[in-house]
Amino acid sequence: MCGIVGYVGPRQVLPILLSGLSKLEYRGYDSAGVALLSDDRIKIFKKKGKIVNLITSLQDKDIRSTLGIGHTRWATHGGVSDSNAHPHTDCSGKIVLVHNGIFENYYEVKAELATLGHKFQSETDTEVLAHLIEHEYQKVVPLGLAPTLAHFEQAFRAALRQVEGGYSIVCFSQDHPEAILAGRMHNPLIIGIGQGENLVASDVPAILPYTKEVYNLQSGEVATIKSNSVKVTDLEGHAISFQTRTITWNAEQAEKGGYPHFLIKEIHETPNVLRQVLSGRIIDHHVEGATLGLDGLDLRKIRKVTLLGCGSAAYACLYGKYLFERWGRVTAEMFYGSEFRYHEPVIDGETLVIAVSQSGETADTLASIHKAKESHPARLVGIVNAHGSSMTREVDRICHLQAGPEISVASTKAFSSMITTLALMALYFAQTNNPGLAMQGFLDELSALPETLEKTLQLEDQIAQLSTFYIHKQSAYYIGRDVNYPCALEGTQKLKELSYIHAEAYPAGELKHGPNAVIHAGFPIVCLVPQGRVYKKMLSNIQEMRAREAHILAIAQAGDTQIAKHADHVIYQPASSEEISVMVSTLVMQLFAYYVTLYKGFSIDQPEGIQKVYPMPGHITSVPKSIDIDKPRNLAKSVTVE
Repeated sequence: MCGIVGYVGPRQVLPILLSGLSKLEYRGYDSAGVALLSDDRIKIFKKKGKIVNLITSLQDKDIRSTLGIGHTRWATHGGVSDSNAHPHTDCSGKIVLVHNGIFENYYEVKAELATLGHKFQSETDTEVLAHLIEHEYQKVVPLGLAPTLAHFEQAFRAALRQVEGGYSIVCFSQDHPEAILAGRMHNPLIIGIGQGENLVASDVPAILPYTKEVYNLQSGEVATIKSNSVKVTDLEGHAISFQTRTITWNAEQAEKGGYPHFLIKEIHETPNVLRQVLSGRIIDHHVEGATLGLDGLDLRKIRKVTLLGCGSAAYACLYGKYLFERWGRVTAEMFYGSEFRYHEPVIDGETLVIAVSQSGETADTLASIHKAKESHPARLVGIVNAHGSSMTREVDRICHLQAGPEISVASTKAFSSMITTLALMALYFAQTNNPGLAMQGFLDELSALPETLEKTLQLEDQIAQLSTFYIHKQSAYYIGRDVNYPCALEGTQKLKELSYIHAEAYPAGELKHGPNAVIHAGFPIVCLVPQGRVYKKMLSNIQEMRAREAHILAIAQAGDTQIAKHADHVIYQPASSEEISVMVSTLVMQLFAYYVTLYKGFSIDQPEGIQKVYPMPGHITSVPKSIDIDKPRNLAKSVTVE
């Protein structure tokens, strides 16, 4: 969950580390720190809170160094404090490291090391690892001889062999100023190969200003990184040859590009993302299966599709379940990765397993993939955005989301890519299993989806204005039926994680089974009301809520002449089929959540004079300080721990 960056080379390292950490802060922002080798000594600086606190504390310091490591933390073991912030050292202060992951057996190791005289300064599992490396280092250095880098590498590997759990670790020693050591088990770690300089980081944006040649360290591998070389071995020390890959997107794509937040930039990128997703996949009124990871499958032998995901990916999977059954005429089931890993799945050679993840590093989804593989499914397909991620090596086939870098913690364009990709997969099944389906209409709608979403973005001013009515609400319901129930779930996810307003989603018919008790005068209910077979049912549900004086925001379709009679506010999105309306409504709800959050933040920042007119899109010259839209509290972009 945390972010790591390291550098060795001719440049001054501190600006590189601070810049890299700023680009990785989406992975965690409880605290940040750096360790530098300066004047032949390790110097550590760390502060709780966001990276800006660390940067401010270092402004007046002149620190000369060309080797260092940095970390931005999402707290797991130990509270948020300066002492628990990374980097951590051993007893001697000569070994320093940063860590992402969970050292599951740290407590037992800590107790054993304590009996040997080791003293600990923090509550973290990470510090225990620094002391464990120190312990192994003392064991491997022959008495009376000067320690070598080879001794340090041996100790590093020996310590890692004792670690239970997933980790990515970057470490260096004051005794060996020429190298950084890195190790990985499950959690992501990337090595950037430069000219006379090399880097290591949790994610690509941190290294892009310096190189586009990268190697994704594999699980169980250890790297020795010098300015002019990179050596990779396994945990036993056996050499491993490796091949780099070239990053095809540039640093500017990971910057805001003039938008006030990454989130709104990424929402606006969605039409072009879907052009990439759809390109080459619909040819001559036919869905091509090869780029979806479905080529060569005998679909007549697939009796069940099992979909796995966490968070927004799980809601995409639920939407996919509806379409696989409706269009593809195959039994489908959705599981949260965090639950499936403890499930006793009924999977066999007639089951297709599809795992969905933006990062490809979600710990629960990866564990669920391992669980599914035990039952030998017909095929395991990974729908993933991050090239070279762990998921890409665990599945039989890869279906790339092609969303590009998504920096904001809350997923937008990647989620839209997920649901569009799953719709294509369901239609691919329909070509074999459901020849009676009028596919052409859906194919035409999907092909036109980028243009439809561009029209939807033209509603931004209206959505922004409507959002001002909801900034002081404490809670909300989102309701929908059929395919729009998963859409409602994703809508609440965005409102909760961005604005911190409590929200729940329900199938509209379930309100009478308990949720009605909460409804009172003025209680906001966001209703997904596309034209289609459940439209009249939705109107009936809305009337029930109106009878209880609820405040209704309807997301309906252009041309609907009835809905305005039943709602307080209506957003008219471009018309489409019920199934495809999910892609359009998703964009509307993302915009709604963004502007509710933005204006809520403005109102908090100006408590004595809430603005009567909030700045509209295109006129936003500042952002609120009270709510960080790109980095919601208590969350991180990639959940790489259980």
